[in-house]
Amino acid sequence: MESYRQGGAASSNPTANPEAFVLRLGDPSSSASHLQPHHHAAIPTALLNPQQQQVFARAPPPHMFQYPPQALLPTATPDMRPPPHMLQYPLQALLPTATLGMRPLPHPQARSYFGDGESFLPGAGCVSTVGAYFHFGVNRPSFNVPAAPRPWAAPGQSDLSTSAEDYRPNSHSTSAVLGALRNGTDRFPSTRAEMQMVQDLVMSAEGSPHVVGLLAEGDARVRKRVLAGIRHVVHKVMKDDVGGHAVFLELLRACDGKHDELEFLIDAVCNGKGVLMKVFKNEHLGRKALEELIEMMARNLPLCERLIRGLLEKERLLQESTGDVVLRHCFTVLPNKEECSLIIIRHALENIGDVLFSRFGWRCLAECLANAHRGDDLKALEDVVVKLTSEIAKGTWSFQLLQQILWSGNEDLKMRVVEGVAADIVDLAMHRAGCYVVEACFLGTMSSPEALRRLLDALLSLGPFDLQALVLGCRSNDIVQKLLVEGKNAFPADTKALAFRIEGKLGAEARKQEQAQTVLDLIFKLFPLGRGAPQ
Repeated sequence: MESYRQGGAASSNPTANPEAFVLRLGDPSSSASHLQPHHHAAIPTALLNPQQQQVFARAPPPHMFQYPPQALLPTATPDMRPPPHMLQYPLQALLPTATLGMRPLPHPQARSYFGDGESFLPGAGCVSTVGAYFHFGVNRPSFNVPAAPRPWAAPGQSDLSTSAEDYRPNSHSTSAVLGALRNGTDRFPSTRAEMQMVQDLVMSAEGSPHVVGLLAEGDARVRKRVLAGIRHVVHKVMKDDVGGHAVFLELLRACDGKHDELEFLIDAVCNGKGVLMKVFKNEHLGRKALEELIEMMARNLPLCERLIRGLLEKERLLQESTGDVVLRHCFTVLPNKEECSLIIIRHALENIGDVLFSRFGWRCLAECLANAHRGDDLKALEDVVVKLTSEIAKGTWSFQLLQQILWSGNEDLKMRVVEGVAADIVDLAMHRAGCYVVEACFLGTMSSPEALRRLLDALLSLGPFDLQALVLGCRSNDIVQKLLVEGKNAFPADTKALAFRIEGKLGAEARKQEQAQTVLDLIFKLFPLGRGAPQ
């Protein structure tokens, strides 16, 4: 080894003939021990000078760029040797042809994966890199190693895919999936990949018309396979504007009269994941699909009940923002209105607390009170509302239910609510939400004169302390003024009596307050001749 570093060559040394040694390294027929990766540890020590041996004896610094260990040595055969006079560079290395996590292709079929689209030419650009990597100096050795061929045409793109989702085998073509729907096994689709094939077909512009045609033919096997394929993405299919919506509507028509298949479809739509009502709210096609489903179930009472229970229990229909719209459609199109109303109202009574004080529950209750079948259950719901009038009027959102009843409810229920408001008029008139309920009793085009009279009587029956509290309250003060204005025309005698009572019961200190001065000025304006009359 020492003699070689001084320029000599020992015939007994394995590296005495470097050309033969390198050929053995690249020869696939050589023993496995000679086929080592392109790494500094695989370079014979005899090829290095003492400074180079010291460099390779220690690990390279972390900032140095390291070639990955997958780099391959070039293969060479004796018939590829160039003329002896040509200068040869040692141990030309190939840059890696595969990214991490990908199967590298065998060497001469290696292809480029560079993102910039430039192909890698083995004979170009690697000489200086390899020389710098091995730290060869001026007196570097020279070997007659054959150079790799220089292809002038860029290699083709690899068939490998860096993403499993981007890769689709040829068997996923439209014709293949359509054939599987028509002639596949009874278990198709059973795997996730097969279900994905059906879903892609249903929601594609190319495949959905073919699926609609197959469903229109009435083949039971096709119908069941489509149902099984879309059950996990049925909401996406319902709102899909490419082709899924049309497939869903055709599937409904194909399942007409098939009890088991309609049950399967209902369970898929009402799956309790909270997706259905979002689709109904935000997507026009999704809303139309659900309405079509409700109309289809209306022809079968057991299926209709199953759908309504699914909407109420799994999808929490009475607490959704569009729940009142769905209920209105149910009350409109369902022929068995009595049975369906019974299910809905009983569910509302069982969950009255959650529904009544939720953000949108009052809308659904108002829809039930307005359009549900008149029966004992609806009467029970009205009794609950009347009993909880004060609590409902103080609710953050529920007070709007009483407003809706007072504006558009039936006269009997309206007067019962007015009675409840009059019984607690002081607290409600001073409450931030209850004050709107008190105003709804006598203001508006649909207000009843009897409701106004009942509130005037309630104020006349108040004691001095409560009456003074109403006059001085920031919200109730406005209600008192509106009552005096509205009552002067409808019931002048009662209104005049209330005005004199307010003027006589206010104390000296209370009269100095701005709210009291406003009410007293209004009384003088409404009844100028009666000011100072005996109380």
